[in-house]
Amino acid sequence: MRFEQTVEVVSPEFPCGSAWLANCLFESGVPAWHLWGYDTRNEWTEQQAGRFQYSAGWLPWRQTLASLTPGRIFDFRRGIEARFSHEWPWQVALNRRIVLVVRDPRDALYSEWRRHRRNLQLSASVDFPSFLRQPFFGGPICVVDALWLHLRSWLIYRNALPAKFLLLRFEDWKREPVGELRRVCAWLGIQIENGDLERAVAASDVRKLLSIEDALVAAKPDAPRYNRRGRAEEWRTAWQPEWMLEMGRHWDPVIAALGYEPLPAGRNVEPAFDIVRVLAWRGLSDPVRVNVWRELLQSDDRFVDGVCIDGMVSPG
Repeated sequence: MRFEQTVEVVSPEFPCGSAWLANCLFESGVPAWHLWGYDTRNEWTEQQAGRFQYSAGWLPWRQTLASLTPGRIFDFRRGIEARFSHEWPWQVALNRRIVLVVRDPRDALYSEWRRHRRNLQLSASVDFPSFLRQPFFGGPICVVDALWLHLRSWLIYRNALPAKFLLLRFEDWKREPVGELRRVCAWLGIQIENGDLERAVAASDVRKLLSIEDALVAAKPDAPRYNRRGRAEEWRTAWQPEWMLEMGRHWDPVIAALGYEPLPAGRNVEPAFDIVRVLAWRGLSDPVRVNVWRELLQSDDRFVDGVCIDGMVSPG
């Protein structure tokens, strides 16, 4: 099949809930062959034009996408597909529409710490502030700075190309899942009835995944868990007050741009990384583009209008 529109759904490489949208889109007839770095086309069997059977009996997504069960038939819409990733703006094809899925950074960081402790053998002796200062998956940037830089780079991109950008917050779809899915579908030009929206949301409820994981853990206690309670604003009860000091004042414009509650005053931590090394680590090596992004990311005027990204200039 050929697609006139490929929609890029991006999120930080932290627990932000983008799988909810992926499952909802499958239920709404939008295929997504590329899922967070994996090409899944070998998991499908085409029955006829637009009709596909999910055929992966080894259940690679059973803890992530509850709707992908072997044997199920999907009738996919023509002319649109979604692509899910944790990529950065310079890694995405130009002129594609972007849905950025985010979560309050306090919750994303906390959930990542819990995930590392549960599934990635992080020692129980590593407290939360120490975890935030560890290298992010061995890269030249620490955990807390990696999240900040990813969000900041996409917010710069949004400011340059607002018409091609939709922000979807974890907290909003948790409170109003049908309304938020309707908003995404309308922005993508997808016509869908209210009953179908409700069915897609019900099929994507995290409780389905929690039930699957409960059965897996009952059979094998050391099996990884990828889903927790999925609560919005967990930081209000989980965070210790002094942990806020780990997010310096450079976070304030990002928090504000995403519409989250401000961080407290008195935070003096500064980001500490070599921006050129980090850009190379994330696949950006062309000298001209490196200079563009280095200047944008290091600018004091953090979200200035009229920025130029790869020849595309915002209307500011």
